[in-house]
Amino acid sequence: MKIAESAVLAPADVAHYRAAGADVVLVGEALVTSDPVTTLHAFLEAGRCDVLNERSASK
Repeated sequence: MKIAESAVLAPADVAHYRAAGADVVLVGEALVTSDPVTTLHAFLEAGRCDVLNERSASK
């Protein structure tokens, strides 16, 4: 399992780490410095988009 542990502040960071092969990202600071619900939803969507794109490309 690959874990991104640093500099995850925006959805673009999640997408970048996911594209680089990260399975998990640690997002603590981002959640306490902004609206946690909105931020979490945006991060999940950013990670999900890459997974869906990868699966579509492999078919």
